Parts: sequence; structure tokens; C-alpha cells
Amino acid sequence: MPYAFEPLRKRIEVAANAPTRRLVVLKLDHLGDFIMALPALERLRRYFLDSQIDLVVGSWNAGMARQIGIADRVIPFDAFPRISTDVEPNVEARLGKFRDLVTDTYDIAVDLRTDTRTLLRAVRSPIKIGIGTQRQFPFLDIALPLDDT
Repeated sequence: MPYAFEPLRKRIEVAANAPTRRLVVLKLDHLGDFIMALPALERLRRYFLDSQIDLVVGSWNAGMARQIGIADRVIPFDAFPRISTDVEPNVEARLGKFRDLVTDTYDIAVDLRTDTRTLLRAVRSPIKIGIGTQRQFPFLDIALPLDDT
């Protein structure tokens, strides 16, 4: 199957020496986007079955996230207003509150939204993964480019 992007370089994956014990996933979206991400979140849970997974979601998604049981800990954090037309979001202004809530150190940090990169950068983790390209976000250790055709 052809892809809409050509990787700048190819990487050979090898097994890590240390197990991944702690992950944090940022899914700071509205309800519909959260629901669409459930297959990806479920796959993370299956792959990292014995790992502690913290999931940071908007407060309006916290109940559903707990009920589904994908994460060991759900951290409610409102980076955006519940209804997107309410107010122009200012993620940078919320950075201090985010740092107060997400205080742990993780083996891997994953951000499933592009306009929350300020928050991902603030997470203490040696491996940062996010949607986009390394050209857009040079600090990402693993970039997940989208097929935008």
C-alpha cells in the first residue's frame, strides 16, 4: 500500500533492555475525538499489559475513561473548553496547572493531539511520541506522521 509520505530515514527497531513500566498518554480532546481514539488506547493497553498507564483527558471524558478501564490512573485536565466554540484555547497558559497534576516520571510519554506539544514537552520522560513529523516537532523521539491524502 503506498503512503502519502516518504520517511526521511528508516530505523531498525530492537528490543529495549529495560521493560517499559510507566506510560502517560495525553488525549486532551472532545468526546467524539476521544471515542475515535479508543482502538489506539485499547491497543496500547494490550501491548503494555503489565505497565502502569496514566491517561490524561478532559474532565468530561474522565468518567468514560475510568469505566472502560484502559488506564490504571485517569488524570482529568482541561486544556481546552468542553465546547470548542466557547473560548479560544490557550494551552500555554495552562502549563503550570498541568505540571502540578502530572508530576511523575515515565518511561514513555504519548501525545495524541498536535496542539498540546507544550504539555508533552513538560512531561518527564526519555521517550516522547506524538502525531506529526519530526520536522514539525524536532524533540519527538518517535513521530507518527498522518496520511493526509
